[in-house]
Amino acid sequence: MWLFAALSQYPDIHKRVCAEIDNFVTENGRIPNFLDRLDLPYTCALLKENLRFRNTSNFGIPHRVTKDIEALGYFIPKDSLIVSSMHAMHMNSSVYNNPYEYMPERFLGHTKTWALSPTERLMSDFYLILDGEDVSAQAEMTIFIVAVRILAQFHIEPTVDVNGKPEFVDLNSFSNKGFTFAPTEYKVKFVPRSNNNLPKDSV
Repeated sequence: MWLFAALSQYPDIHKRVCAEIDNFVTENGRIPNFLDRLDLPYTCALLKENLRFRNTSNFGIPHRVTKDIEALGYFIPKDSLIVSSMHAMHMNSSVYNNPYEYMPERFLGHTKTWALSPTERLMSDFYLILDGEDVSAQAEMTIFIVAVRILAQFHIEPTVDVNGKPEFVDLNSFSNKGFTFAPTEYKVKFVPRSNNNLPKDSV
């Protein structure tokens, strides 16, 4: 939901990701699947940036400390409940340059999947807060496949008012779903693309 809301008002980003998908289709005669993700670096970067920019949960799943630990000078006793602020981490300017800007290119070259072990996350050259490796793996695969198939066939555009002026989605407006949050209900246009070179049997 956040991806389509954002792409409707970032035409340059939209054009670049569609061009990358189109190039793959032209070279391979089919829509890419998840196993082809390394051939679509900008698409992967876009999905990571989308997750960073607007996470589906502000606090994620609470975690319990299994032993006494010290972190950044703070003592955290065993059995403490820890709730993290994903917004604070993803909008941390010491980690992300211009964190309030939607910039997929910040993740170019970051090819690891979302489902990393805790050690791999600390060693990785990107850091997105996710909960549960199995959930992350399935979520990434599903989001990739759905996003690629839709973007291979449609342009996502803003609706227009009676005067023909674009009505952009408010990316700062959201509805609380309890554990998660999503954009406030919005409308965009899915315009069929005629220049995607898709074989008829792949649609």
